[in-house]
Amino acid sequence: MIRRAPHKTGRPWSPAALLVAITVLAAAACSPGNTAAAKKDSIEYLSVVQADVPALDPAQGSTSGQTSGPLWIALYDTLVNITPDGQIEPRLANEVTSNDDATVWTVKLRPGLTFADDTPLDGEAVAAHWRRLAEPEVASPAQGDAAALKDIKVADDQTVVVTLDEADAHWPTRLASSALALVPSPAAVKQHGKQYGTSPETTVGAGPFRVKSWQRDDRVVLVRNEDYWNSSQVALNEIVYRIMPDPSLRSKTFTSGTGDVNAVQTAGDDLVKLREEHDETAWESVGGLSIAFNVRDGHPTSSRTLREALVAAVDIEPTLQRAVPGAEPVRSLFVDSSPFSAPVEMPFGDKARAQELVDRYLAESGKSSVRLTWVVNQQFSTFAQAFKQEWDKIKGLDVRIEVVQSVLDRNRSRDFDLTMSGFGGGTPRVLVDLLLSTEKATNLTGISDSELDDALGRYLTADGRETERASLEQVQKRLVAELPYLWAHRLIASYFARDGISGLKILTDGSLDFASLKAGA
Repeated sequence: MIRRAPHKTGRPWSPAALLVAITVLAAAACSPGNTAAAKKDSIEYLSVVQADVPALDPAQGSTSGQTSGPLWIALYDTLVNITPDGQIEPRLANEVTSNDDATVWTVKLRPGLTFADDTPLDGEAVAAHWRRLAEPEVASPAQGDAAALKDIKVADDQTVVVTLDEADAHWPTRLASSALALVPSPAAVKQHGKQYGTSPETTVGAGPFRVKSWQRDDRVVLVRNEDYWNSSQVALNEIVYRIMPDPSLRSKTFTSGTGDVNAVQTAGDDLVKLREEHDETAWESVGGLSIAFNVRDGHPTSSRTLREALVAAVDIEPTLQRAVPGAEPVRSLFVDSSPFSAPVEMPFGDKARAQELVDRYLAESGKSSVRLTWVVNQQFSTFAQAFKQEWDKIKGLDVRIEVVQSVLDRNRSRDFDLTMSGFGGGTPRVLVDLLLSTEKATNLTGISDSELDDALGRYLTADGRETERASLEQVQKRLVAELPYLWAHRLIASYFARDGISGLKILTDGSLDFASLKAGA
């Protein structure tokens, strides 16, 4: 969900620790001979990515998130955007339509699109990009999305027709939120091969900006692309995209008064102060940060009885105050303003029930206690300790926190009883396809429930909003019935603007659109 209207607020707040802060800063530009304050035409964007991207190749990118999402969109634009109410907003593509059963989709491009190297962005360019994403050697995070395109045909210069491997009434959401939407110049990809995107000279997109310079682990300087299809609406001439993972440095930079727009997803007093002093535009995810239980055979958490005990043992609000002060609990999967919100809540805060369930589990298993391994990285160790304090109050529960360097490796091998998970994203489509479907490799918990799968299938083939609502309400009911996840707190992306900065537009999954920003005197 996106809250478009800026507002002043002093309420305590702490969004997800999973995503971290980004700051957008602007520097004044003065015209020769003009001693008065001139219109700003450059911003400096302080990114929290922990390391520089290895290459500016969209095969390794995504349109989602506050960290690198704005960079990819600045360089390549996106074929379409999905608005908060689920509508398709044209960008490079004018139109995305399907046949009656949503197995065949047609993408029509704007006429006359070109890349920064003056080659055409046409149907052949889109098809070449999608075929490349499916190649195993490219190792794109969007390989699964591309592999789902069973057949790709170029009908004419502006038209690409794809046949999916299964019906999907929400395929435009998959298109908008993955590397499918970020098309590079095929000529440049062919010319530079594995070196594509490793320097300004080897990076060629059709977005509102192009690469001027790149200092590794420091900054990428972007300049306005005069050949962009909507160039007349782009107000900024330059963006300095900084690699700055130190949160204290980012905070000091903005609070010193030198910044114009600050994008934040961390907890603490600094954020409370920002809400008191600056306007805010925010985006809220479906679901949020969650604890995933491994429900596969051989793990204690395969017991639904034990999973309910772990949820019931947690008094969620005081626990979050210790873990991430001010965070908003996820009591139900969708925010109240969502058309898919349903009165389905996690069974938190009943320690008597939790003890009863643990006692039952131990009696049935013949054990005196149950040991569970919770795999986290250092970033979430404090968060984990707050929940462990709740579970330590239940006799017979022994939750051990294991801090590891790579949670991803452990998750891939399914070597955990509990682990952290960002649950949901910006749209229901991400939720149902990636995290819950039995057949998906990205089903982290291993949940396999026929009623859940049936509800997911009805959503994916829904032909109207009422069918979508009914199927997603059933999805939520089955998730609370089976409890593969403990929903913890919302993921919220907030952007704070100083006076004179306008045009903050948040795209599909929380990325700021640099092309829409305007900076006054």
